[in-house]
Amino acid sequence: MLGHGPAPPPDVFPKSHAAAKRAIQLDSTVALGWAALSHDHTYFGMDWDMAEYAFKRANDLNPNLSENHFHRSWYLALFGRMNEAIEEHKRAQELDPFNPSNSAWLGELYRWIEMYDEVLAEADMADQIEENFATGKVVKGRIYLDQG
Repeated sequence: MLGHGPAPPPDVFPKSHAAAKRAIQLDSTVALGWAALSHDHTYFGMDWDMAEYAFKRANDLNPNLSENHFHRSWYLALFGRMNEAIEEHKRAQELDPFNPSNSAWLGELYRWIEMYDEVLAEADMADQIEENFATGKVVKGRIYLDQG
Protein backbone atom coordinates (compact mmCIF):
# COMPACT_ATOMS: atom_id res chain seq x y z
CA MET A 1 0.00 0.00 0.00
CA LEU A 2 3.01 2.31 0.29
CA GLY A 3 2.85 2.76 -3.49
CA HIS A 4 -0.60 4.33 -3.26
CA GLY A 5 0.51 7.81 -2.45
CA PRO A 6 1.92 10.98 -3.92
CA ALA A 7 5.54 10.10 -3.17
CA PRO A 8 6.09 6.34 -2.93
CA PRO A 9 9.52 5.16 -1.83
CA PRO A 10 11.62 4.45 -4.94
CA ASP A 11 12.03 0.75 -4.18
CA VAL A 12 8.46 0.00 -3.11
CA PHE A 13 7.38 -1.72 -6.32
CA PRO A 14 10.18 -4.26 -6.62
CA LYS A 15 9.91 -4.98 -2.89
CA SER A 16 6.13 -5.49 -3.03
CA HIS A 17 6.48 -7.86 -5.97
CA ALA A 18 9.25 -9.84 -4.29
CA ALA A 19 7.31 -10.04 -1.00
CA ALA A 20 4.14 -11.29 -2.73
CA LYS A 21 6.07 -13.94 -4.66
CA ARG A 22 7.90 -15.02 -1.49
CA ALA A 23 4.64 -15.33 0.44
CA ILE A 24 3.29 -17.67 -2.23
CA GLN A 25 6.53 -19.69 -2.25
CA LEU A 26 6.28 -20.12 1.52
CA ASP A 27 2.63 -21.22 1.42
CA SER A 28 0.61 -21.17 -1.77
CA THR A 29 -2.58 -22.03 0.12
CA VAL A 30 -2.83 -18.63 1.86
CA ALA A 31 -5.14 -16.22 0.04
CA LEU A 32 -3.34 -13.08 1.23
CA GLY A 33 -0.23 -13.92 -0.77
CA TRP A 34 -2.25 -14.29 -3.95
CA ALA A 35 -4.19 -11.13 -3.17
CA ALA A 36 -0.91 -9.24 -2.73
CA LEU A 37 0.33 -10.56 -6.07
CA SER A 38 -2.90 -9.54 -7.81
CA HIS A 39 -2.64 -6.10 -6.23
CA ASP A 40 0.97 -5.78 -7.37
CA HIS A 41 0.17 -6.74 -10.96
CA THR A 42 -2.93 -4.55 -11.13
CA TYR A 43 -1.36 -1.32 -9.95
CA PHE A 44 2.34 -1.68 -10.66
CA GLY A 45 3.29 -4.63 -12.87
CA MET A 46 0.29 -4.32 -15.17
CA ASP A 47 0.41 -8.00 -16.06
CA TRP A 48 -3.34 -8.29 -16.49
CA ASP A 49 -3.44 -12.04 -17.05
CA MET A 50 -1.41 -12.71 -13.91
CA ALA A 51 -3.50 -10.23 -11.95
CA GLU A 52 -6.72 -11.99 -12.98
CA TYR A 53 -5.23 -15.39 -12.17
CA ALA A 54 -4.07 -14.21 -8.74
CA PHE A 55 -7.45 -12.61 -7.96
CA LYS A 56 -9.19 -15.86 -8.83
CA ARG A 57 -6.73 -17.96 -6.85
CA ALA A 58 -7.09 -15.74 -3.77
CA ASN A 59 -10.87 -15.89 -4.06
CA ASP A 60 -10.83 -19.68 -4.45
CA LEU A 61 -8.77 -19.95 -1.27
CA ASN A 62 -10.79 -17.40 0.70
CA PRO A 63 -13.93 -15.92 -0.87
CA ASN A 64 -14.41 -13.77 2.25
CA LEU A 65 -11.21 -11.74 1.85
CA SER A 66 -12.60 -8.22 1.60
CA GLU A 67 -9.43 -6.61 0.27
CA ASN A 68 -9.29 -9.05 -2.66
CA HIS A 69 -12.79 -7.97 -3.73
CA PHE A 70 -11.90 -4.32 -3.16
CA HIS A 71 -8.86 -4.41 -5.44
CA ARG A 72 -10.51 -6.63 -8.03
CA SER A 73 -13.22 -3.99 -8.37
CA TRP A 74 -10.57 -1.47 -9.42
CA TYR A 75 -9.03 -3.99 -11.79
CA LEU A 76 -12.45 -4.38 -13.43
CA ALA A 77 -12.97 -0.61 -13.51
CA LEU A 78 -9.67 -0.20 -15.40
CA PHE A 79 -11.25 -2.14 -18.24
CA GLY A 80 -14.57 -0.30 -18.11
CA ARG A 81 -16.42 -3.23 -16.58
CA MET A 82 -18.24 -0.89 -14.22
CA ASN A 83 -21.26 -3.04 -13.32
CA GLU A 84 -18.97 -5.90 -12.32
CA ALA A 85 -16.65 -3.48 -10.53
CA ILE A 86 -19.49 -2.08 -8.46
CA GLU A 87 -20.79 -5.54 -7.57
CA GLU A 88 -17.28 -6.62 -6.54
CA HIS A 89 -16.89 -3.49 -4.42
CA LYS A 90 -20.27 -4.09 -2.79
CA ARG A 91 -19.02 -7.55 -1.86
CA ALA A 92 -15.97 -6.00 -0.18
CA GLN A 93 -18.27 -3.63 1.69
CA GLU A 94 -20.54 -6.49 2.74
CA LEU A 95 -17.57 -8.44 4.11
CA ASP A 96 -16.05 -5.44 5.92
CA PRO A 97 -18.91 -3.01 6.55
CA PHE A 98 -17.09 -0.88 9.13
CA ASN A 99 -14.19 0.01 6.85
CA PRO A 100 -14.85 3.57 5.64
CA SER A 101 -12.64 3.01 2.58
CA ASN A 102 -15.13 0.47 1.28
CA SER A 103 -17.88 3.10 1.29
CA ALA A 104 -15.82 6.05 0.10
CA TRP A 105 -14.20 4.24 -2.81
CA LEU A 106 -17.49 2.63 -3.82
CA GLY A 107 -18.74 6.20 -4.04
CA GLU A 108 -15.88 7.00 -6.39
CA LEU A 109 -16.88 4.13 -8.68
CA TYR A 110 -20.42 5.52 -8.73
CA ARG A 111 -18.95 8.91 -9.62
CA TRP A 112 -17.26 7.41 -12.66
CA ILE A 113 -20.69 6.51 -14.04
CA GLU A 114 -22.39 9.69 -12.83
CA MET A 115 -24.65 8.07 -10.23
CA TYR A 116 -24.37 11.14 -8.01
CA ASP A 117 -27.01 10.26 -5.41
CA GLU A 118 -25.17 7.01 -4.73
CA VAL A 119 -21.85 8.88 -4.50
CA LEU A 120 -23.22 11.16 -1.79
CA ALA A 121 -24.82 8.26 0.08
CA GLU A 122 -21.53 6.32 0.16
CA ALA A 123 -19.48 9.39 1.13
CA ASP A 124 -21.93 10.08 3.95
CA MET A 125 -21.72 6.43 5.04
CA ALA A 126 -17.92 6.68 5.19
CA ASP A 127 -18.28 9.78 7.38
CA GLN A 128 -20.71 7.93 9.67
CA ILE A 129 -18.22 5.09 10.06
CA GLU A 130 -15.30 7.42 10.70
CA GLU A 131 -15.98 11.08 11.26
CA ASN A 132 -14.08 13.34 8.86
CA PHE A 133 -12.72 10.38 6.87
CA ALA A 134 -10.46 12.09 4.33
CA THR A 135 -11.21 9.85 1.34
CA GLY A 136 -14.94 10.35 1.81
CA LYS A 137 -14.38 14.11 1.80
CA VAL A 138 -12.28 13.87 -1.38
CA VAL A 139 -14.94 11.80 -3.16
CA LYS A 140 -17.66 14.22 -2.08
CA GLY A 141 -15.53 17.14 -3.24
CA ARG A 142 -15.02 15.54 -6.63
CA ILE A 143 -18.74 15.19 -7.18
CA TYR A 144 -19.26 18.84 -6.34
CA LEU A 145 -16.53 19.74 -8.84
CA ASP A 146 -18.19 17.51 -11.45
CA GLN A 147 -21.46 19.32 -10.91
CA GLY A 148 -19.87 22.77 -11.15
